[in-house]
Amino acid sequence: MEDHSGRTAAATDGGDGAGRVIADRYVLADPLGTGGMAQVWAADDRLLSRRVAVKILHRHLADDPAFVQRFRREAVSAARLVHPGIVAVYDTISTPGCEAIVMELVDGMTLRERMDRGLLLEPEARQLGQDLCQALDCAHRNGIVHRDIKPANILITADGSVRLTDFGIAKAEEDPDLTVAGTLVGTAAYLAPEQVGGGRVDQRTDLYALATVLYEAVSGQTPFRGDSPAATALARLHQPPVPLSEVTPGLSAPFVSAVMRNLESSPDRRHQSALDFGLALSASPRRAAKRTADHRVHSAEGTATTSGAAPARVATGVQPRRRSIVGRSILVLLLAGPIGLIAALTLERAETARESVDSRASIEPRPLSLLSARAFDPQGDTREENSAQAPSAIDGDPNTSWATEGYNSQTFGTKAGVGLVVELATASRIDSIELTGSTGWKGVVFVTSDDPSALGGPPETGGVPIDAAASPTSLEIGGARGRFLVIWITDLGPSADLHRVRIAEVSLSGTPP
Repeated sequence: MEDHSGRTAAATDGGDGAGRVIADRYVLADPLGTGGMAQVWAADDRLLSRRVAVKILHRHLADDPAFVQRFRREAVSAARLVHPGIVAVYDTISTPGCEAIVMELVDGMTLRERMDRGLLLEPEARQLGQDLCQALDCAHRNGIVHRDIKPANILITADGSVRLTDFGIAKAEEDPDLTVAGTLVGTAAYLAPEQVGGGRVDQRTDLYALATVLYEAVSGQTPFRGDSPAATALARLHQPPVPLSEVTPGLSAPFVSAVMRNLESSPDRRHQSALDFGLALSASPRRAAKRTADHRVHSAEGTATTSGAAPARVATGVQPRRRSIVGRSILVLLLAGPIGLIAALTLERAETARESVDSRASIEPRPLSLLSARAFDPQGDTREENSAQAPSAIDGDPNTSWATEGYNSQTFGTKAGVGLVVELATASRIDSIELTGSTGWKGVVFVTSDDPSALGGPPETGGVPIDAAASPTSLEIGGARGRFLVIWITDLGPSADLHRVRIAEVSLSGTPP
């Protein structure tokens, strides 16, 4: 392990229990759990004075090259992913007799613990699924397939947010598969048919597992059950799952449809992306019911039109807005006289105001005025991250730029990252950002109303991942509103020499107040 100065840290082994110091830095405090590969401890990071989770490979496995390779791959896979729904990896340790991963410590419980307390209601399960789809989309866009989505690998924080963890058997698309022939990698109850049958594993495999988790969360049982893990895994190759609507009556049709679609044995019949699955889960039962009712109305009107009983336009369900208001006004006048006139005028004004709002909402985003830019290094020592250069990132001159310091480690070592804070002239809605400069780096873009320097670091949630694969790099922010924008760099990118990022110009588009 190296810190950002390039110093090599030694490991200190003071026993196996509480008080053991790992890498002269992490003091083990409380055991959090033990799995087949590793034990997880809550620990104190003495350097950064923060609480972390340390995952230590079991001693009898640390001598097995295959297990060590898989364990290290978890760190590499997870470290590439920057998303509020994925547990962050801070550091890795590899010394004789100790293989460990240092991670964000999440205050909460696993989904398994939550399910042991009782079934999830549909709205809770739907939101859980949407949040996990967002996290999986980040992983899949980075070429990572988790392959072991299950309740024990899903964390629910104290504030109700969801985190995905344990990429121990994750598979990167460019990496060779570490699965040993004749063995199943994953947890039997949540394996997709292609995992059981030795077929190609891709992002749709994770969607199958997530659908299985949601099925269990609202019903208390998985879609397939056997007398042994092997029988449970093989059952999905020979029989369809029991319909969720039969196991748990009363669920909405959109939710059941979304879950059951991703339990199809053929990956081609599932949703093709996590975003598609999340969108299907977001379908409101009320909206679905309204669409069904509207469809019936339009069908009836269409039938009437065919028989010549109504104009063709009525069958489309489209009527001029003004005519609707005037018609209502006349009806109110006939029924209520002077009082009706007041009501009609009120309706007319409300409609006019609504059209005004719609008109403002349709304004095209335009370049936003930037007030200042400054380097952001909340975990630094005496380094200033070239603060004097920061204004060059917004001066409109592509020949000038701000750059980070040079680092020996692509991922900073002891620091989580560094960044650039851009302050707008006034709080605005930000729709997109465009960056020019060096390529190959990764990070997160945050929009906040509070000065991040006063917060002591970047926001913990709400960021949009950025992968600067080309210059210029454009990123949709989604209409986030604030006065400060933080470009938080977590991966400096590969380099044959020192690792650094250069940002020449930052341009923002959106809608000012």
